[in-house]
Amino acid sequence: MARDLNLRVIAEGVENEAQLTFLRMHGCDEIQGYLISKPVSALEAAEQIRGPLLHAIAAAAGNP
Repeated sequence: MARDLNLRVIAEGVENEAQLTFLRMHGCDEIQGYLISKPVSALEAAEQIRGPLLHAIAAAAGNP
């Protein structure tokens, strides 16, 4: 139904590889759940994003 409406499909609550495999076989676009990460606070999420981003910026500037 989502495909007929030109919508992306996001599965929530994915907890194991078997679920991920099933969803991939059925064309799911994105997933979220404990398989990817436990729930984190907004501050923790920002840190998870900021750390690799700052490293990439430093590496691009020649400062590993």
